[in-house]
Formats: sequence, C-alpha cells, structure tokens
Amino acid sequence: MPSMENVTLHLLKYREAARHLWNVYLRDKSAFETRAPPDYAVLDDWESLRDDLFFALVLRHTSDQARPIRLAHSKPISRLRVVPTSPEVPAMISRTKPAETYWDNPVQRLSPTDDLRFIDFFDFDESRFLDFAYYQVSISGSERHPHLAGHEALIEVQYAHVFVDEKAPS
Repeated sequence: MPSMENVTLHLLKYREAARHLWNVYLRDKSAFETRAPPDYAVLDDWESLRDDLFFALVLRHTSDQARPIRLAHSKPISRLRVVPTSPEVPAMISRTKPAETYWDNPVQRLSPTDDLRFIDFFDFDESRFLDFAYYQVSISGSERHPHLAGHEALIEVQYAHVFVDEKAPS
C-alpha cells in the first residue's frame, strides 16, 4: 500500500465529540423514553453541526478542504480510505447496491487489500444513545470479491484505521 497519512486519531476525536454532543445536549429525553424518532428540527440542526464538526476536526487535517460535506447522505469521501488492521476483519455488507436496510451479504470478511471509502459512522438505533460503533464504507473494489464493488459495509471502528489517499479524486 502506498504511503498515506493516518488520520484515525482525528476521526476518533470527531466520533467522541459528536457522540457527546448528541447524547448529552441534543437527544430528547421524551423521545428516548418512547423510542420515538427525534424531531425533524433537531435532526436538521444535528446534521449541520456534524458536518461542521467533521470539517473542523477531520477534513482540515487533509488536503480536501472543500465544503460543503454532507455526512448524512451516504456519499463516500473518496480521499478517506478505511483499511482493516488485520488480514481479515468481520464486516456486515449490504445485500444490495445501493445499500438499503439489509446487511446480510454472504461475504462477511474484508481485508486491507479491499478498497473501502469512508461514508460516515453508523449506529443501528438512532433513537437511543449514539456510539458510532461502525465505520460505514463504500466498497470501491475488491480483488477477492470483485462483485462487491458498489456495495456498502459496516466495520467495527476497532478493526480499521483511516488514511488520507492523496491520489484519490476529490
């Protein structure tokens, strides 16, 4: 793999700041208790805050200074490559492309040779406390499983690092 700058620490700082912001200040207690989805106005504010926070804590450390970035719209950030930390890591891969709601593809392992691009952090239940337990990635290519190109995957944060790929198109 060509030399790429490791920005995992910046992503983890963003993860912690965003979780804290949502869990402590924005999550509505009544919605939490009823497991109701959050109010649309709160969600709009949350998306804007997340985008600005992501820019301030992550993107300013890359050469990709373009705005606006919209994390909540499932578009990969091509310069942020997610690389598994061992030869095979567990992953939940979308059944379809584009991904919908099923993460049950028969392929359940990804490797450092797979080309994975960061989309966002992911949690299954957004009505509760957020943990951002997973990197949501777009599979741009796979030597072992070429049919996975175009699918999305969820990889536990503990199993991957994130690098700036300067050769990727902006």
